[in-house]
Amino acid sequence: MEQSSQRIKPLEPHIVLFGVGGVGRDILIKASRFLVGHCPSIRVTIESVDDADFALNEDRGQYDAKKILRELERRLPENALKGIGVTWHDLFLPMLSYVYGTAQVEGRCAVFSLRRLHPGFYSPKETDNVELFDCRIEKTLLHEIAHTFGLTHCHSPECVMFSSCRIEDTDCKNSHFCPSCAELFQWMIEKALGLPPQEAPNI
Repeated sequence: MEQSSQRIKPLEPHIVLFGVGGVGRDILIKASRFLVGHCPSIRVTIESVDDADFALNEDRGQYDAKKILRELERRLPENALKGIGVTWHDLFLPMLSYVYGTAQVEGRCAVFSLRRLHPGFYSPKETDNVELFDCRIEKTLLHEIAHTFGLTHCHSPECVMFSSCRIEDTDCKNSHFCPSCAELFQWMIEKALGLPPQEAPNI
C-alpha cells in the first residue's frame, strides 16, 4: 500500500491572546506587548470570546477557570503554540475560593483574571493606579504562559514564577524570571519552536 508523503506542517510560532467576556482592546494590546517583550521570537495575535456565560457558576457568582481553558483549547488553531485568555470575570477552581489565573502545565492554554489584579478591588483610592495594574498584569501573564511551556513554581519570592496566594505576593515579586528559571524558560521556548536541540539546563 502506498503511504502518504504529506509532510506535517510545523507549528507557526505564535501565541493567541483571547479576550474573554468583553475586554477592552487597549488592555489586549498592552498584554500582547508584554508577551512580545518576554518572548520576542514569537508573534502574538488577538482574538475574542465574547460570551463567557458557559463558565458561570451562578451559586458562586464566579467563572469556572477549567471550563474557560477547555473552550480556549477548542478555539486554538492547531498551528498555534499557545493560547492565553484574559478576562474581567472572577475565576475559581474547585476547592479554592478564587484564583488569579491557571494554566495547563506543559499544555496549550492558560487564563487569568483582571478583577483581583485591579488596585481598585482593594482600595477605591487606588482605582487610577495604572502603573500598579499594568505591573500586576505583566507578572500574572508571564507566570501563566510560562506554566504552559513547562515551568513550575519557583521557591524564590522575587521570581515571577513564585506562587501568588495573596496580591502582596504578586506585588513583591519581579516581573522577570530568576536566573535559573530564565535559562529554563529560554530552553523551553527553543524546544517548542523546534530549534536545534540544546542540552537541558542543569537546575
